[in-house]
Amino acid sequence: MHSARIAGKLKERLVEFSGKVSFGLPKMARRFVRETLFGICARQSVRLSEICRSLDEEIPEIKTETRLSAPLGREGLGPSVRSQVLQAGVSRVGNETLLILDLSDLSKKYAKKMEYLSPVRDGSTKEIGPGYWTLQVVGASVSQKEIVPLWGHLYPCASPRFESENEEILGAIREVSGACGGFGIWVMAVAGTGSTCLRLFLRRIGGS
Repeated sequence: MHSARIAGKLKERLVEFSGKVSFGLPKMARRFVRETLFGICARQSVRLSEICRSLDEEIPEIKTETRLSAPLGREGLGPSVRSQVLQAGVSRVGNETLLILDLSDLSKKYAKKMEYLSPVRDGSTKEIGPGYWTLQVVGASVSQKEIVPLWGHLYPCASPRFESENEEILGAIREVSGACGGFGIWVMAVAGTGSTCLRLFLRRIGGS
């Protein structure tokens, strides 16, 4: 009984959160966001097949996969959700909040036909294989001991739209800094081309 109440509360919070991050999207897109978030939490996986199993619909699983696959290509879905996540988090960013920028990767070891795959170094196995690069920004407060998600972006280096890693970093900094109104202290690792990005960053905020 106690577990059922906890599950009910968690589901309420999840519905509330999905409503915030999908605000302004059409009805079907909002449903997609809600069901996807539920599936990720329930199955602890971002795989579409696992998300579909969590929904336990009374139709063949392949039909659920087809239904959930359709919105993935919707123009503007990712940027819209990313913007709402940022707006939800900025109220918890203060002068001493650490804005931690982290570059990572998503390894797709067995992928063959996914678009714009490029070589990445798997952080777990240290092997080079196909995948995508990712960029995250979170807010961290030592006094409140909480992590606030602010920005997340997966970018394929092989895409014709891709400019450079530095531009990806600077774009995230511009968006997050603008939304936070100058609050927060940026923290990031500087290595390799990161030194070039740091100089560009200092030049931008210095106005020269």
